[in-house]
Amino acid sequence: MKYLFYWIVLIFGISVLASSCAKSDDSSTASTDNSSSEATTLSAPSGLTANGGANQATLDWTAVSGASSYTVYWDNTTGISSSSTAITSVSTDNYTHSSLDNGTTNYYKVAAVNSAGTGSLSSEVSATTNLSTFSEFPMDDNLTIGSQTYSHALKKTCTSTGDTDQSGEVVYYADVIKYLDNKSLLNRFVWFSDSSCTKAYSMGISIVTENMGTLSNPRYTQTIADNITVVQLSNYYDNGTAFPVFDSDNNSVDNGSMYGFIANSDNVSRGGPLKMAGLVYPKSDNEVHATWGSWYACAFTGSDNCTSPDNFTRIQDNVNVGGTATLQLDVKYSVAQ
Repeated sequence: MKYLFYWIVLIFGISVLASSCAKSDDSSTASTDNSSSEATTLSAPSGLTANGGANQATLDWTAVSGASSYTVYWDNTTGISSSSTAITSVSTDNYTHSSLDNGTTNYYKVAAVNSAGTGSLSSEVSATTNLSTFSEFPMDDNLTIGSQTYSHALKKTCTSTGDTDQSGEVVYYADVIKYLDNKSLLNRFVWFSDSSCTKAYSMGISIVTENMGTLSNPRYTQTIADNITVVQLSNYYDNGTAFPVFDSDNNSVDNGSMYGFIANSDNVSRGGPLKMAGLVYPKSDNEVHATWGSWYACAFTGSDNCTSPDNFTRIQDNVNVGGTATLQLDVKYSVAQ
């Protein structure tokens, strides 16, 4: 009986010890698991870039391992911080910030997000959106020259300034001819943001360039002629001698293809109330060759009183070497559309 009591005590003690060890192991395991699952915020994304476009800025950066999303911070002044305007839940390593005003500069930083929260902010970058432009150039009134009718402005050769605007775009320019009020012909010196001169800077905005200072559009407007009447001209003298005419590509122009822009004279005492302000060859529905000036005589000889557009029936010579007159149309226009 005595030995039985000892065995019972021994067995009970072993059971208590085993239970205590098991609890200790469970506690240790739980402590280890909690330590391994504790997350920390992520480091700042690297390689952040920003590029401006039309009404938008495109951001790109290097992905951060472990990031579940990203937050983009931005403002229109430098010094971006976590208190700046935030764009949250960006799921990729790039973002397009849209619906921005053109011609403005914005500043950006990016942070990676995980279960521990928002990480460190990246370095700051900036992007300037493109200046606003327009690409429609309708005539105020249709201009009819012979069988051709032009409903859009006529544009001279597009030329680069070699300078850039505040958004980094190269600035180009071209002369643009417009017809308005069914009588007036205007030449405008217009600034463009593309090499084909199809996107003109919006009128009235400031174009800040790197070297040329601040530009306005148009640079100037010049009246070519007022109260215009278009008349068909002959390429011949009265005696039947041909009057050679060449377009700006040095191609011969057939008789009957030339037209004169008859307008109010700016020197009435010299040739009467009218003058020829332009000699024009409408080569196609997309191409016009011309030369501009002031011709006060209706004919090549004498001093006719030019009182009617019908008095102007022949082309006017602008080069006369050795008694041989020729006409070179020195400007080529395309239709701006």
